[in-house]
Amino acid sequence: MPDYTLFERELSVVAPYVLWNTVDGPLLYRWMDLAYECDYDRVVFHLPDRLGVVEASFGERTRWPVEVEVSIGTRPSGAERYESLFGDVITGDVLSAWELIDRHWLAVTNRLALLWERVLPDFPEVKVGALSRIEPGVRLEAPYWIGSGCSIGRNSVIGPGAVVSDGCVIGGGVNLRSTYVGENQFVAEDTTFDGYHLQDGVALHRKKRLAGLSVDPRLLRTRAKRAGREWWHVGR
Repeated sequence: MPDYTLFERELSVVAPYVLWNTVDGPLLYRWMDLAYECDYDRVVFHLPDRLGVVEASFGERTRWPVEVEVSIGTRPSGAERYESLFGDVITGDVLSAWELIDRHWLAVTNRLALLWERVLPDFPEVKVGALSRIEPGVRLEAPYWIGSGCSIGRNSVIGPGAVVSDGCVIGGGVNLRSTYVGENQFVAEDTTFDGYHLQDGVALHRKKRLAGLSVDPRLLRTRAKRAGREWWHVGR
């Protein structure tokens, strides 16, 4: 969960971000409903503060048949999550990782479908995250999702089936189709990715079973983070 103190003053509220109210109740309940609908077995919340307030909101946790873990502190870095899920790719045993990648993509597409079918009719703004910048000439083709603090360059095409995670910079003229882009990635201008998983400067092609483990950093790389602003930083 983001640290609410990083928001502009007018967006700061007393309740933790996870408990901000929507039409259907706190954001926490909305996310848990989606986790249940996507058949998740376990959900982990990493909170910057006020752990007890959030834990109390769950009550006895009988509303959702999903295991819930709530901890205080920063969430795992993108590299740590990538290492835990795709560690065998990094060590060179590529073939043993493709099933995990396929499962990840299936979960991504299921979440996109739920987002567009059930959430966006009531909350159309959530398909683009907070503080993201979409330059003129960009074409967004459903279904897609763009996280917080992203920059999408001129004349790019995002979608269908594209997910751009938090903190990404997508150059001008980029074409992303059926592609997942992990957090804080830089994608150079005039590049095309169709059917890829892009994370930590690594390009994995799901369809052709190809792993680009040493992509030219001028084309794809992980962006440096600024202390205290890593989730919301926009720019190059």
